[in-house]
Amino acid sequence: MSTTPTTEAAEVSGRALQSVLDGVTRTCGGFEARTLSLFERNGLPEPKADEWYPLGRYCGVYEDLLSTTGHNIVERIGVQTARTAAWPRAVDGVGDALDALDAVHRDRHRGGDVGGYEFTPTGERTGRLTCSTPYPVALERGLVRGIGQRFGAETGFVAIEEHTRRGDSVTFDVQWWGAREQAVRLGGRSDAIAGGHAPADD
Repeated sequence: MSTTPTTEAAEVSGRALQSVLDGVTRTCGGFEARTLSLFERNGLPEPKADEWYPLGRYCGVYEDLLSTTGHNIVERIGVQTARTAAWPRAVDGVGDALDALDAVHRDRHRGGDVGGYEFTPTGERTGRLTCSTPYPVALERGLVRGIGQRFGAETGFVAIEEHTRRGDSVTFDVQWWGAREQAVRLGGRSDAIAGGHAPADD
């Protein structure tokens, strides 16, 4: 997990590309035209769900998004990706989804070294997620938030703490709990949100 993934010879499914467009449209429609232009700029015009595309070009889109729209938009894309992705039917709850994240990632990629995710439970509702993909940290954080929103019907609150960073990998300590527990924990305060809270900058 500590090796840096390379995008050479690797490909990404058109479904992943469409997730970006859907995420932008649902959360900040005003950036849709700009995002489409970034796809074209990186040699990915009009991506189709059933096609495969060079991963390096796709990563270029994220680099451009970070530089032109900021980390918040990329994090929102991660949230929408987690909420709309095809998850294994056996996934039931936040912990299961975090454990299945690597399989979902590999289903959308092929060839080359695409990195991955490693989840280690540390308690009944806590765990550690190490991300070593070629994607930005903001996207990874959004994925965890989106998992909390999609699979947290009973445990819909997720707290994320960036624990360590090694090379291009990042590790999050993740905790999730139910809405009633959240209200008691915060004592009426509103400094956390459903789906998680995170620092403004990476």
